[in-house]
Amino acid sequence: MFDKNLNSFLQSKDDVLNEIIFSIYRNFEGTRKSKKGITPSAIKAEKKVLGQLINSLYQSYYSLPKSWVYFSLRAKSFTGKSSYRVFKRIFDYLNLNDYIKVKLGTEIKRKSTRIFPSKKLIIKFKSIGLVWRKYENDKQNGIILRDKIKIDNKYKKITVKTPNNSLVKKYQDNLNKINQSLLKHCVCIDIKDNDLLVLEEELKKGYYKEKSKYFWKEQVHHSLNFSHVTLKRIFSKNNLRLHGRFYGGWWQSLPGKYRPHITIDGYKTSECDYSTMSLRLLYAKENIIIDDDVDLYNLGHQHSKQQRDLVKTYVNAIINDENNRFRLSKDDLKVLNMSHQQLTDAVNKTHSKISKYFGTGIGIELMYLDSVIAEDVMLSLLREGVVVLPIHDSFIVRYGYELSLKAQMKSSFKKIVKANINVKATGPLLPEHFNKNIDVLSESKKHNIIAGKDTWEFLIDTSNSIHQKYLSSWSKYQ
Repeated sequence: MFDKNLNSFLQSKDDVLNEIIFSIYRNFEGTRKSKKGITPSAIKAEKKVLGQLINSLYQSYYSLPKSWVYFSLRAKSFTGKSSYRVFKRIFDYLNLNDYIKVKLGTEIKRKSTRIFPSKKLIIKFKSIGLVWRKYENDKQNGIILRDKIKIDNKYKKITVKTPNNSLVKKYQDNLNKINQSLLKHCVCIDIKDNDLLVLEEELKKGYYKEKSKYFWKEQVHHSLNFSHVTLKRIFSKNNLRLHGRFYGGWWQSLPGKYRPHITIDGYKTSECDYSTMSLRLLYAKENIIIDDDVDLYNLGHQHSKQQRDLVKTYVNAIINDENNRFRLSKDDLKVLNMSHQQLTDAVNKTHSKISKYFGTGIGIELMYLDSVIAEDVMLSLLREGVVVLPIHDSFIVRYGYELSLKAQMKSSFKKIVKANINVKATGPLLPEHFNKNIDVLSESKKHNIIAGKDTWEFLIDTSNSIHQKYLSSWSKYQ
C-alpha cells in the first residue's frame, strides 16, 4: 500500500547509522568462505549497497505509516552481472541472518521484492530514534519527463529520457537552488506523540477512501517521511511545457486539515493559496480582466460552503477532463439541488467566455503555468532567505512571513500571466487542536489578539515530544 522504491530514498553521508552498518559488515565478512575475487572495488560496492539498504530501511521504519522497501531482484534490472552479484550477496546475508523481513517477488509476473526491518534491526533503530539527518541532493536527475503508450488497448505511463538541452539545464539549476535550501531546514509536524498514531490511521483510511474518488485529482498516497524534503519536476506527454509541477516533499501527502500543524525549524507555519486559480488562468489566456474579489465558483446565487466546494470540484474536473466523462455523484447533485445537465448549463453560462476550454484537457497546460509561477515564488523568496514549501497552487512559510508570501504570490502571478489574483491565508494550529473543528487564526482575528499563554507556542514549539527531539537533532548541525 505505502511501499516505496529503494532508489527513491535519499542517502546520507552522516554517521548516524555508521555503527549499525559497520557492525553488520564485519559480521558479513566473517561469513566468507573464500576471499577469492573480492577486490577493493568489490568491498566498496558491498558497503555502498549495505549502506543504501540500511538507510532506506531506517527511513521506512520511521515513515508514517511504516512502509516496505521494494526493488527488483531480477538480474536484468542491474547494470551488470557484478553489480547484481554484489547486491544479492548483501541481500542474502541480511535475509539469512534475520535483519529483514522479506516478501519475495516473482520472475514470471515481474513482481518486486519487498523488505522491512526485522525486530533485531528495529531494536538498533530505536536506540537511535527518529533524528534529522543531512542528506545529499541529486543535482542531475530532478527533471522527469513522462509519456503514455498504448498496450492492449490500455494506456501505460512511462518515463522517457530527459533531453540534454538549455531548457532542462535551466529547470535543473533552479531546482538545485531550491533543494539545497530545503535540505538545510527541519520540516516536521507538531502534534502530540499519541496523535501521530491517530494520523497514521487517518492516512490509511484516506488511501482507500480517496484513491479513485476523482480521476483528475492528483492524489499523492505516500507515507510521511520527514527526510523527503527535496523536489522533482514532472512533465507529461513527452513535452517540457506540459505539467511540470513540483513533487517529492512529504508535506504534499499530508491532508489539508493537518497542514496547519507543520513546522519549519520548529516555528509554526502559515499556508497561502491562490483563489480560483485555474479559471483565472483561462480568463488571462483570453485577455479578460476579472476583479480580484469576484468568486468565480458562484453560479449566480449564494452558495453554502458545501455547495461552493462541489461547484469547485466540478469546475476543476471539467478543466482537466478531455473525455467529458466526469459526473458528480447523485448525492452531491442533491446538495446542489441540480441535475447534471443543469449544473453543466449553469457553469457554461456563468463562464461563457472561456467555456470552449471545458472538456478539452487544457488543465495540463494550466499546470505548467502554475508550476512556472510556483518556481518564481520559491526562487524570489529564497533570495530573501525565506524557505517555501510548495503544494502546487499553495505555499507554506514560517508564521510571520505570510504577508511577504502573499505579496510575492500576487507579484509572480502578474509577472507570468499579466493578471491579478486574490490570495488567502490559513494560520497555524496548536497540538491540542489536532483533529478538532477549530480555526485558531479566525478566532484570533475576531479578537485581534492571541491568548498570552499561547503567543510563544504559536511561534515555536516547546514541548518534550518526538517533534522536539527531531528538532533538537537538527539544531546540532546548525
